[in-house]
Amino acid sequence: MKTPKIFLSALLVLFCIWGIWKFWGVANPFIAAIIVAFILTPFVDLMVNKLKFPRLIAVIVALVLVSAILIGIIAGIAYFAISQLNSLMGDIVSYASNYDQFIDMILDYLSRLHAPEYVLTFAENLLEQSDTYITSGLQRVISSLVSISLGAVDIVVIIILSVYFTLDGRTIIASIERLLPGRAAKSFDKVLDEVDTLTWKYVRTRVILSLGMGIVTYIGLLVMGIKYALLFALISFVLDFIPYFGSMLAGVLEVFYVLLTGSLGLAIAVAIFVLIVQQLEGNIAAPKVQGDATGIHPITIMFALLACNVLWGPFGMLISTPIAIIVKAILSEVHSYLVSDDDAPAGKSGPGINTPQTV
Repeated sequence: MKTPKIFLSALLVLFCIWGIWKFWGVANPFIAAIIVAFILTPFVDLMVNKLKFPRLIAVIVALVLVSAILIGIIAGIAYFAISQLNSLMGDIVSYASNYDQFIDMILDYLSRLHAPEYVLTFAENLLEQSDTYITSGLQRVISSLVSISLGAVDIVVIIILSVYFTLDGRTIIASIERLLPGRAAKSFDKVLDEVDTLTWKYVRTRVILSLGMGIVTYIGLLVMGIKYALLFALISFVLDFIPYFGSMLAGVLEVFYVLLTGSLGLAIAVAIFVLIVQQLEGNIAAPKVQGDATGIHPITIMFALLACNVLWGPFGMLISTPIAIIVKAILSEVHSYLVSDDDAPAGKSGPGINTPQTV
């Protein structure tokens, strides 16, 4: 690797980092518009290629139809979820004495085991505060996911940008490619193709897995006579999009509710059911259905999950894996470019994006 190439690459990386940091405040509408355009493009292409619509008309029709469908679904789910959550919180308050009895039972059991005093004090403080942590955490997550509020100006900007990106996306990409040297242009095109393929594959498989999790959760809780089986199934479906933590959080909420409103035996049965379902999804269903959809190491996904949570909150956790796919594709191609010989043919040197990665 020659020194000028290293220097130029480092300079470009520093410039990109500075640009992202400097203009991060105005980046959110562009990111949202790109996501919307990414979703709309297949529908627009279908109308242009099959129905012979002019592209502008196809963009407008797709935007209106998809927006109407999403608004209808979100409005219906939000109405149901809010009404059920209000009832759920009321039940939790009315059954709070059950939780106090549960705390006393655990502390009595620890006392009979002759646990040290500091252990008893720590356990008592932890158990007494756990209900507050769980209920407040539930309220924060659900409110963040259900009531994502945007200003009117932001919505208008996102709609306008979405139309432009969907309408002229290929032209913009072609313009960028013309500005790049031959090998870099091919690498840029390769990254875009890889990101598009992997992201759609991940989204499809993730929807299938999360929908399966929601259906199985509903059936299982319904059979066990849990009052809010449909609400918990909806929560499981949404939170399952969050890697690793989502299904665990949904399971904790379900067990906590049953512990408050039911018996200890029923809570243990729900906990066993949730654990079995999570293990089946994580160790059997996910590898079978999702396969190598991303090829990203779990540690990398975990880092992306935490980083996106810092940047965008709970919504960022939902899109953390697609973000990791994009970053991995870019870094892999940059690595391939940096370690290649200057005289090697493009696309035949260095570990390209298809090379298995450990992170």
